[in-house]
Amino acid sequence: AGSSYDFVRYNTVASLTFPTFGRRFLFPPNMRIRLAAGTSTGTLPPQRIFSLESQSSDYAPFGVMRAMDVKEFQGTRYLALNVEHNFRSLPFLALCLSFLTENNIELIVHAGMARSWNDGTLPINDTNGIYSEAGFGISRIFELFRCDFTWRLNSPNNFRFSLSAANLF
Repeated sequence: AGSSYDFVRYNTVASLTFPTFGRRFLFPPNMRIRLAAGTSTGTLPPQRIFSLESQSSDYAPFGVMRAMDVKEFQGTRYLALNVEHNFRSLPFLALCLSFLTENNIELIVHAGMARSWNDGTLPINDTNGIYSEAGFGISRIFELFRCDFTWRLNSPNNFRFSLSAANLF
């Protein structure tokens, strides 16, 4: 195309899962944390800018922002944190909801925060501050599915329902 770009992109993702309590259980309640970050040097072409990961067509696996639109926020640098705690069936057991515990239905609480920065060379939408969301999910529906209810805490405030595959372990 008669043009050239001189840039370098650095991108990393780290995930951690650890049991929180009830370690005597075969599958104890656990916390999952995912941290993703990226930066660049030089002038990025439009197709190489970072986009914060979000749900697509109401499908939202762990590690994406569930209440954000697809490619809503972009930038030449970004930082994203996702946290979720899977309580397994313990809350339903405490509430004596035997139908839910007998079917291994799990309760999950999740939250996400992200930030993207634009160096000003491209006309893109960065987060202009910290984007945040929180919600809860019901997992192991028919042993395979998970549905999440997520509230966006930034303007415009909204609510999203999303589906994903259940984490089997």
